[in-house]
Amino acid sequence: MAFIVSLIAEAIQGILEDAFEGIDDYSGSNLVRLGRLMDDPEGYENPICVHENDPDDPGEWLHQQATQLPGHRTQWMPMGAFEIGGAEVWVRRFTVELNVYLTREGLEREAAKLVMDTVHGRAHHALHDENRLAGLRDEYGEVVWLSRNCVVKSRMVLSGGPPASWIGRGKLWIQVWTEMP
Repeated sequence: MAFIVSLIAEAIQGILEDAFEGIDDYSGSNLVRLGRLMDDPEGYENPICVHENDPDDPGEWLHQQATQLPGHRTQWMPMGAFEIGGAEVWVRRFTVELNVYLTREGLEREAAKLVMDTVHGRAHHALHDENRLAGLRDEYGEVVWLSRNCVVKSRMVLSGGPPASWIGRGKLWIQVWTEMP
């Protein structure tokens, strides 16, 4: 038995593992982990980390009741005003950290950028249209009821030391709507 945030994080991990399975070029990943990497990142092919909230900004990307969001029911909610008989609507938030290390491959800048964009795009689109999250229910009765289009922000930054050593750091910010009885 688990709290809904654990179930969602594990589902995100599974979605990303499926999306990157069997990719045999530089844009594959052989590790999707819950939490921080805490290993030598170059020991893996493009390690991906799934986090509850945002460990890089712990005070900002928090789980919140929908009624506590700025612009309640207009700015943040994906539908108009509604009434749920006595239940609470929560926004559960997660981040996916994308790490691309192309430090030994000898790629030119354009080729490295293409690999990074492919990793970023594959992760984003795998989560964008995924329906595996909807309907997840924890032992307390909290259920995911809206997860489509759950990626609300993303970025991928190219850095490293030219001429042929590149590092890409990306992140996806995800929010999933739940109902708690």
